[in-house]
Amino acid sequence: MFSMSCNSLTVKGSVILVFSNSNRACCVLCSCFIPKDYQILTDPDKPIVYLNLYGMAQCGPSGSILDGNPEKRVPIASWLIKFPAEEAFLVEAKGDSMIPKIKQGDLVITRKSKVAESGDTVVCVHNSEALIKKFYRQGKQIILQSENESKYPPIVAEQDKVRIEGIVKVVIQYN
Repeated sequence: MFSMSCNSLTVKGSVILVFSNSNRACCVLCSCFIPKDYQILTDPDKPIVYLNLYGMAQCGPSGSILDGNPEKRVPIASWLIKFPAEEAFLVEAKGDSMIPKIKQGDLVITRKSKVAESGDTVVCVHNSEALIKKFYRQGKQIILQSENESKYPPIVAEQDKVRIEGIVKVVIQYN
Protein backbone atom coordinates (compact mmCIF):
# COMPACT_ATOMS: atom_id res chain seq x y z
CA MET A 1 0.00 0.00 0.00
CA PHE A 2 1.32 3.42 -0.99
CA SER A 3 1.23 6.04 1.79
CA MET A 4 2.22 9.70 1.72
CA SER A 5 1.41 12.53 4.19
CA CYS A 6 1.15 16.24 3.57
CA ASN A 7 -0.23 19.12 5.63
CA SER A 8 -3.81 18.41 4.73
CA LEU A 9 -3.58 15.33 2.48
CA THR A 10 -2.88 11.62 3.05
CA VAL A 11 -2.88 9.05 0.26
CA LYS A 12 -3.43 5.37 1.16
CA GLY A 13 -3.81 3.08 -1.84
CA SER A 14 -6.58 4.52 -3.96
CA VAL A 15 -8.14 6.58 -1.15
CA ILE A 16 -7.20 10.19 -0.56
CA LEU A 17 -7.89 11.49 2.94
CA VAL A 18 -8.36 15.25 2.98
CA PHE A 19 -8.12 16.81 6.44
CA SER A 20 -10.10 19.88 7.38
CA ASN A 21 -8.94 22.51 9.88
CA SER A 22 -10.78 20.62 12.63
CA ASN A 23 -8.63 17.54 11.82
CA ARG A 24 -11.61 15.51 10.49
CA ALA A 25 -10.95 13.29 7.49
CA CYS A 26 -13.02 13.24 4.32
CA CYS A 27 -12.43 10.24 2.00
CA VAL A 28 -12.11 10.69 -1.75
CA LEU A 29 -11.62 7.76 -4.14
CA CYS A 30 -9.00 8.32 -6.77
CA SER A 31 -8.60 5.81 -9.58
CA CYS A 32 -5.44 7.50 -10.82
CA PHE A 33 -3.47 5.56 -8.19
CA ILE A 34 -4.62 2.12 -9.42
CA PRO A 35 -2.34 0.87 -12.18
CA LYS A 36 -4.07 -1.57 -14.54
CA ASP A 37 -2.56 -3.88 -17.11
CA TYR A 38 -5.98 -4.78 -18.44
CA GLN A 39 -9.29 -3.22 -19.30
CA ILE A 40 -12.71 -4.81 -18.87
CA LEU A 41 -14.88 -4.02 -21.86
CA THR A 42 -18.63 -4.32 -21.51
CA ASP A 43 -19.10 -3.66 -25.23
CA PRO A 44 -15.83 -4.48 -27.02
CA ASP A 45 -14.99 -2.73 -30.28
CA LYS A 46 -13.85 -6.03 -31.76
CA PRO A 47 -15.87 -9.12 -30.93
CA ILE A 48 -14.39 -12.22 -29.36
CA VAL A 49 -14.70 -15.56 -31.12
CA TYR A 50 -14.56 -18.92 -29.38
CA LEU A 51 -12.42 -21.52 -31.16
CA ASN A 52 -12.42 -25.23 -30.49
CA LEU A 53 -9.17 -26.51 -28.98
CA TYR A 54 -8.57 -30.09 -30.09
CA GLY A 55 -5.69 -30.91 -27.79
CA MET A 56 -2.10 -31.46 -28.75
CA ALA A 57 -0.63 -31.90 -32.19
CA GLN A 58 2.83 -33.36 -32.18
CA CYS A 59 5.84 -31.45 -33.38
CA GLY A 60 7.83 -34.67 -33.44
CA PRO A 61 6.86 -38.31 -32.83
CA SER A 62 3.87 -39.67 -30.84
CA GLY A 63 1.03 -37.16 -31.35
CA SER A 64 -2.71 -37.69 -30.92
CA ILE A 65 -5.46 -37.72 -33.52
CA LEU A 66 -7.91 -34.86 -34.07
CA ASP A 67 -11.15 -36.71 -33.41
CA GLY A 68 -13.73 -33.95 -33.75
CA ASN A 69 -14.31 -33.70 -29.98
CA PRO A 70 -12.81 -30.42 -28.74
CA GLU A 71 -11.29 -30.33 -25.26
CA LYS A 72 -12.53 -26.79 -24.68
CA ARG A 73 -13.49 -23.55 -26.38
CA VAL A 74 -10.94 -20.73 -26.16
CA PRO A 75 -11.81 -17.02 -26.55
CA ILE A 76 -9.68 -15.30 -29.18
CA ALA A 77 -9.78 -11.68 -30.38
CA SER A 78 -11.48 -11.78 -33.77
CA TRP A 79 -8.91 -9.44 -35.35
CA LEU A 80 -6.32 -12.24 -35.09
CA ILE A 81 -8.29 -14.30 -37.59
CA LYS A 82 -8.26 -13.01 -41.18
CA PHE A 83 -10.73 -15.62 -42.44
CA PRO A 84 -14.20 -16.79 -41.31
CA ALA A 85 -14.07 -17.94 -37.68
CA GLU A 86 -16.20 -21.02 -38.44
CA GLU A 87 -13.25 -22.28 -40.53
CA ALA A 88 -10.81 -22.00 -37.59
CA PHE A 89 -9.68 -24.39 -34.88
CA LEU A 90 -6.87 -24.52 -32.33
CA VAL A 91 -4.29 -27.10 -31.40
CA GLU A 92 -1.59 -26.90 -28.76
CA ALA A 93 1.90 -27.67 -30.05
CA LYS A 94 3.82 -30.50 -28.43
CA GLY A 95 7.47 -31.26 -29.06
CA ASP A 96 10.40 -29.41 -30.61
CA SER A 97 10.47 -30.38 -34.30
CA MET A 98 9.02 -27.05 -35.49
CA ILE A 99 11.41 -24.82 -33.50
CA PRO A 100 11.98 -21.90 -34.02
CA LYS A 101 8.62 -21.27 -35.74
CA ILE A 102 6.44 -23.24 -33.29
CA LYS A 103 7.45 -24.20 -29.75
CA GLN A 104 6.12 -26.57 -27.08
CA GLY A 105 2.87 -25.20 -25.63
CA ASP A 106 2.17 -22.65 -28.37
CA LEU A 107 -1.44 -22.28 -29.49
CA VAL A 108 -1.77 -22.76 -33.23
CA ILE A 109 -4.74 -21.18 -35.03
CA THR A 110 -5.47 -23.27 -38.09
CA ARG A 111 -7.83 -22.79 -41.04
CA LYS A 112 -9.74 -25.95 -41.91
CA SER A 113 -8.71 -27.33 -45.28
CA LYS A 114 -8.38 -30.77 -46.84
CA VAL A 115 -5.76 -29.57 -49.36
CA ALA A 116 -2.45 -27.74 -49.02
CA GLU A 117 0.11 -26.13 -51.29
CA SER A 118 3.77 -27.12 -51.17
CA GLY A 119 5.49 -25.10 -48.49
CA ASP A 120 2.39 -24.65 -46.30
CA THR A 121 2.67 -25.47 -42.61
CA VAL A 122 -0.17 -27.88 -41.90
CA VAL A 123 -1.93 -29.76 -39.15
CA CYS A 124 -2.33 -33.25 -40.55
CA VAL A 125 -2.89 -36.83 -39.50
CA HIS A 126 -0.38 -39.53 -40.42
CA ASN A 127 -0.43 -43.04 -38.92
CA SER A 128 -3.21 -41.97 -36.53
CA GLU A 129 -1.06 -39.11 -35.18
CA ALA A 130 -1.84 -35.40 -35.38
CA LEU A 131 1.25 -33.55 -36.61
CA ILE A 132 2.30 -30.00 -37.37
CA LYS A 133 4.71 -30.04 -40.32
CA LYS A 134 5.73 -28.24 -43.49
CA PHE A 135 3.92 -29.90 -46.39
CA TYR A 136 5.48 -30.76 -49.76
CA ARG A 137 4.09 -32.78 -52.65
CA GLN A 138 6.53 -34.74 -54.79
CA GLY A 139 4.68 -36.70 -57.49
CA LYS A 140 2.36 -39.10 -55.67
CA GLN A 141 4.27 -38.80 -52.41
CA ILE A 142 3.86 -36.35 -49.55
CA ILE A 143 6.85 -35.05 -47.61
CA LEU A 144 6.21 -33.77 -44.10
CA GLN A 145 9.20 -31.69 -43.06
CA SER A 146 10.17 -30.33 -39.65
CA GLU A 147 11.63 -26.84 -39.16
CA ASN A 148 14.22 -28.51 -36.92
CA GLU A 149 15.66 -30.53 -39.85
CA SER A 150 18.95 -31.41 -38.14
CA LYS A 151 17.13 -33.35 -35.41
CA TYR A 152 14.12 -34.75 -37.32
CA PRO A 153 14.29 -36.37 -40.76
CA PRO A 154 11.40 -35.75 -43.17
CA ILE A 155 8.45 -38.14 -43.20
CA VAL A 156 7.78 -39.50 -46.69
CA ALA A 157 4.31 -41.02 -47.20
CA GLU A 158 1.85 -41.95 -49.91
CA GLN A 159 -0.94 -39.42 -50.52
CA ASP A 160 -3.60 -41.72 -49.09
CA LYS A 161 -1.64 -42.07 -45.79
CA VAL A 162 -1.78 -38.34 -44.95
CA ARG A 163 -4.97 -36.43 -44.14
CA ILE A 164 -4.69 -32.64 -44.12
CA GLU A 165 -6.80 -31.07 -41.35
CA GLY A 166 -5.84 -27.44 -41.95
CA ILE A 167 -3.29 -24.77 -42.78
CA VAL A 168 -1.49 -23.02 -39.89
CA LYS A 169 -2.34 -19.30 -39.95
CA VAL A 170 -1.38 -17.87 -36.55
CA VAL A 171 0.94 -19.06 -33.79
CA ILE A 172 0.40 -17.63 -30.30
CA GLN A 173 3.70 -18.13 -28.50
CA TYR A 174 4.05 -18.19 -24.73
CA ASN A 175 7.83 -18.31 -24.43
